Parts: sequence; structure tokens; C-alpha cells
Amino acid sequence: MLLMLNKECNQKHSNPPETLASQEVLSNQEEKSLQFTYRVHTRGFFEILWLTKDSITLSKDIDLVKTESFNYPEQDWQELMTLLYAIDVKNLPNLEAPSQKHRHDAAAMTTLKVTIDEEAFETPIFDNGNPPKAIEAIVNKLLSIKSLVEKP
Repeated sequence: MLLMLNKECNQKHSNPPETLASQEVLSNQEEKSLQFTYRVHTRGFFEILWLTKDSITLSKDIDLVKTESFNYPEQDWQELMTLLYAIDVKNLPNLEAPSQKHRHDAAAMTTLKVTIDEEAFETPIFDNGNPPKAIEAIVNKLLSIKSLVEKP
């Protein structure tokens, strides 16, 4: 009997912890409501992008009066979803920035927020150009989509 209990305990602890992104694939409704918000700012600079399944919206206006929206290729959204599924979205607020240059104006302050069905998960501030490794691929993909639609 003791051997059976020991075996059951081992089985319970051998499974890896589940993450929102990798274990719970978003429903179509949640995917439609999913939004990425990437914000970069410092004393004299402001830029924000919102990306949804259907469009990307950009603004350099801190008052958000002037915004521009663009369509982008659906393949980019699918690639972004693959990257999102690889991380634990609920852990975004716990990520640590690899550097702290934004604390003394040597880099712009940046955040990434993922909103799924009205529930938001946001990173702490990190240096622009140096995101935490866990979200580096997502940040790079967002910036590549931005560069596709931005006017030179």
C-alpha cells in the first residue's frame, strides 16, 4: 500500500505546470478580442502601437489625437500567436528587465501589455531595445509588423 501511495505522488508531481499560453489555446472569440499594446516613452518622445487580429494602430501623439491604422498580413498574426503560445502570459508582470538604463534617461521606457478578453497582463518597464528574453521574440515581431506599415 505504501508503494502505491508513493507511485501516485510521483505521478502528480511529474507533470509540468500549465501555462495560459501553451496549454489553453485561445478561442476564436478571445483571439478576436486579443490586443497587444507596445508603448515607448521618455521625456521628449512618445510612441504607442496597438495590434489586433485585424489591424495595427500607431501614434506618436501623447494625447492620442492623431492615430493611423493599417492592415497587415494574416501570416504575421499567426506567427505572433505561435510566439504568444510559447510563453506564460500570466507571468508578464513578474518579468525582470535585463537592464535599467531607463532609470537615468539613457534609454526610453517601454512596456508590453497583452489584453485577452478584457484581462490585461503587462510587463514592468524595460529599456527600449532590450526586452526581457521571455518576450524578445514577440517584441521583435511587433516591431517588424510596425516597420511593414510605417511610412519612411
